[in-house]
Amino acid sequence: MRINCSPAGCLLLLLTVVLWSPSPLAKSPVFSLLNTGGANVTEAAFIGKFHLVFFGYRHCQHTCPVSLSAMAQALNMLGQIAEKQVVPVFVSVDSQRADAAALKVFAEAFHPAMTALYGSADDIKKANYEFKVLVTKLPSRQSQDYEISHSSSTYLLDPSGAIVEQYAYGTSASVIAKNLAARIKSVSQ
Repeated sequence: MRINCSPAGCLLLLLTVVLWSPSPLAKSPVFSLLNTGGANVTEAAFIGKFHLVFFGYRHCQHTCPVSLSAMAQALNMLGQIAEKQVVPVFVSVDSQRADAAALKVFAEAFHPAMTALYGSADDIKKANYEFKVLVTKLPSRQSQDYEISHSSSTYLLDPSGAIVEQYAYGTSASVIAKNLAARIKSVSQ
């Protein structure tokens, strides 16, 4: 397997894997963000159901679409079980370009039940810290715009709101679905 990234991106990836990856049994993250309807969403909203959470940005051309597609495919594999017990969540790490309407369309293009969250730069920074997501803004080589290098794990929170699993980038939808089905079954018993 070959990893293709800029020096800054590779350093971020190394730091993420070696120093900053959360324990699969981390405490419940504390955060306050907005949904695309403008309502405040805190960790309290994550109580009672499983949540699959991915941090990224709408202009991402590779990592985010791959991870969000795997999340959506896993939910589709589980069908009605997922519809009743799992909430897919996309958290935008790009506060400058966070447009509620565009984020809603972006998230729902992957799965109709996906919730998109965003916030101010400070709110996103706090959420990133709680989930141990690393984010670095990088100038684009082709335009005045910018890209964002970010951690690429998908987090599974249990119905108590605790992070119980961290799926690395590239984890297949079938692995996510199998793991999620087992966790749902264990809670249902």
